[in-house]
Amino acid sequence: MTTYQDIAVLLGMPARDRHLPDTIGTILGVLSRHEVEQRRPMRSSVVVNADGMPGDGFFRLAAEFGRSGDDRRALWKRELAETYKTWKRPLTKT
Repeated sequence: MTTYQDIAVLLGMPARDRHLPDTIGTILGVLSRHEVEQRRPMRSSVVVNADGMPGDGFFRLAAEFGRSGDDRRALWKRELAETYKTWKRPLTKT
């Protein structure tokens, strides 16, 4: 898991920029669209706000993909579990 602020720092952006949610949200939206087109879960499910939940944009995009429900937390947790399942890597023995 990571935060929007962590991503901003990795991209060399100020973590307190007022445009941060829109900028990072746009990037994550492009990533999620690509993942769904490839029949994979929304990888952006690993990115959360300080409250530990994804932003509203995540849920709007999930609804656009037909992945919605009354319980936002349950929807996110399902998507997060599928993301981890899809992208897990086997441990290599040394």
